[in-house]
Amino acid sequence: MMPTQLNKTAAGRRATFKPHPQTPMFTKEWSFPAILTVFLFGVCGLIAYFTWTLMPPATPMRNHVGSPITLTDHNGQTIADRAPAPEKQP
Repeated sequence: MMPTQLNKTAAGRRATFKPHPQTPMFTKEWSFPAILTVFLFGVCGLIAYFTWTLMPPATPMRNHVGSPITLTDHNGQTIADRAPAPEKQP
């Protein structure tokens, strides 16, 4: 104990500890911000939960790599990336 916390009696025979006055952990000045914070965390949690659970599952995109490409050049001729399929002979 610190010497300033000790309290001598009038006769000087005995030293006693003088406790500090107890203050409540939550006071009125802390209650509103604490309740507001808990409420906002709850609302954000509900929004996140319903956003992720109600979203439709992602559908994979079709793979466009390797698909046939046809272009038109400056003369108006069609150019393909693949040779035309051979015609079947009887």
